[in-house]
Amino acid sequence: MGNAIIRILLLPVLLFSCAPEAPAQQTPAPGPPNAAQQQALDKVMFAVKTIFNKLNSSDWILRRDYYDPKAIVNYWQAGAPMNLNNNFERVYEIKAGTPSYEKLIRPLVDKDQEFYKTQQYDSARILDAKIKALSHFELYANLNMATVNLQPTNRRQPNVPLSVKGCTYSCLSNHGNVDRVVVGSYHLLFGAWDPAQCAKEQTARYQFRHPVGTPYIENIDIEIIGDNDFIRNWVDTADWSLITQALSN
Repeated sequence: MGNAIIRILLLPVLLFSCAPEAPAQQTPAPGPPNAAQQQALDKVMFAVKTIFNKLNSSDWILRRDYYDPKAIVNYWQAGAPMNLNNNFERVYEIKAGTPSYEKLIRPLVDKDQEFYKTQQYDSARILDAKIKALSHFELYANLNMATVNLQPTNRRQPNVPLSVKGCTYSCLSNHGNVDRVVVGSYHLLFGAWDPAQCAKEQTARYQFRHPVGTPYIENIDIEIIGDNDFIRNWVDTADWSLITQALSN
């Protein structure tokens, strides 16, 4: 009788222990976007291009305009619904003889020539680097980022918080230091970022709301490497609400 009771009591435990475990969620294999993913990408990239096209000017030459319409969807950012094997990027270079060139570059070129004539080669090298930094700028649109490094290269020059209308968080920092010339770097974050966390830790961390493999683009990090009056005016006046409206809910 006692053995029978023990067997009866153990039976539910054995049945429970033999129950199959729920299958773990698997990350989909990289591949071309499906129809829903392509729709989300098209909506976001149309907004990005519309904003970036405002920079097209007779004073600036578009040297690089990269976005592969046959992009491969992958999942390289932890927890992201979807990512791409490439992101959108552009590089602009100032055109000699234009009003922007005469304002930004010509005075520096004249000064540079004076340095070389007087054999002030160290000063000339520094000025060469400054001319190069001011003569071009780069744009990047990074989609569905789990983290964004906002830490300035030179920590003695901390980030400058900005109040760009339409952005969840924005700041200006130094991207690098070439021959003692600091290159400005903007980060404009769109989506459900935590502004207080971004400002405090200087590594923005995003909590995705949609599962991996779903056709949603929740956030965008727009990075601008370069800093001059032309860029500042664009950052301050662009209609950034276009980006926010293009994100997935």
